[in-house]
Amino acid sequence: ERLIERIRWEVARVKELVDSPQASDAILHQTNATPADKAAYWQGKLLHLNRCSLLKALMRTLKTLLEVGEGNPAAVGGLQSLLEGPFLPTVKDVFTCGEKMSLGSVGGAMQLLGFVIGEDPTAIPSLIEKGLLSTLLDSINERTLCSDEVLGAYPTILASIFLHNSGEQAMAQREYKPVGFTIDQISNKDLTLHFQTNEIASMLGASLEEITRNQPNSRRPIVNFCVALLRKMKEDAMKLPLWKPFNAEAARASPPPKPTELAYITNP
Repeated sequence: ERLIERIRWEVARVKELVDSPQASDAILHQTNATPADKAAYWQGKLLHLNRCSLLKALMRTLKTLLEVGEGNPAAVGGLQSLLEGPFLPTVKDVFTCGEKMSLGSVGGAMQLLGFVIGEDPTAIPSLIEKGLLSTLLDSINERTLCSDEVLGAYPTILASIFLHNSGEQAMAQREYKPVGFTIDQISNKDLTLHFQTNEIASMLGASLEEITRNQPNSRRPIVNFCVALLRKMKEDAMKLPLWKPFNAEAARASPPPKPTELAYITNP
């Protein structure tokens, strides 16, 4: 409980920093801004970064404690307190603030919430009633996915939502668009490196396979999303220039200039 209270306190402090007038980027562009104003701006940015790092660490600690106590009656009571206590509104605030709360904090909240749902899928109706899942899905966009923490946790929690029929119904009401948006991001060039690291692409594939296996109603829309992605990737590939084989003999005959020659060309 003390750890949860500390997380709530940290979230409140971060929200205060985000909503503070001194946190506005307009200060840097104001002609009448004093050096003291700019110093206060950068000091607030540093404090915000430190608070968000601490918040992420606290969420990871709480998740570790719940995992260590898995199967222990005390741990079950801990999960119940998370679902019934003030912790869920705190997580909702993290998702509402999104990237302003730092993507690491959002990813930590997703990992924690995914663990709670995985341990107790019957909690999904309560999460839907409290608006937490809706806030979570609304917070997902191209900016929030530009993080290994978020992109690594989101496929797992997406599959966890489908563990309960009420979660599948909630997705059906959204026409499975959160799933389709995630699949479509595979072709996003800005996320290529993220999908290639930490086996995130394979995690997403495993989550989609689990969803379609457990929820037959989701198979057709998910397959349609995948087919649309393949067609889009084919269209993008057709726009690329024709591939030309590398001529090794020509390259040896006219080697590229040395670095010193390149420097002279670029900076005569």
